[in-house]
Amino acid sequence: MAQYPKVKIVRLPKREGLIRARLLGLERATAPVVTYLDSHCECTEGQSRTLASSSDKKKVPWHSIDPDFFLFTLFSSFFIIIIIIILFCFIRLHGTDLITKALSVRARTIACQMKKDRSESR
Repeated sequence: MAQYPKVKIVRLPKREGLIRARLLGLERATAPVVTYLDSHCECTEGQSRTLASSSDKKKVPWHSIDPDFFLFTLFSSFFIIIIIIILFCFIRLHGTDLITKALSVRARTIACQMKKDRSESR
């Protein structure tokens, strides 16, 4: 942090959590504007100037979550959960024997194909 002379690191004496750490940083800050960005936030060009020039310093809209990525994550998680539930129900109904048989048939098919490919290449 030596390359940033204006940055000061403030440490709490013991683990207090994120909110208390942010409040302590706000208490010790000397700048007129303090911004906290979480890992999912992105500051685009010009956004910080808008924040600094806002007339109401206590209420500044900060839209940072990409809605497309949020929906993709939400639906991906939803479909993964649905697939897990379907697999669980399938195993409960049919037991693991059917899955074991299906996997062994697939393994034999792959082995036969590999053997066939080897003999053709000679």
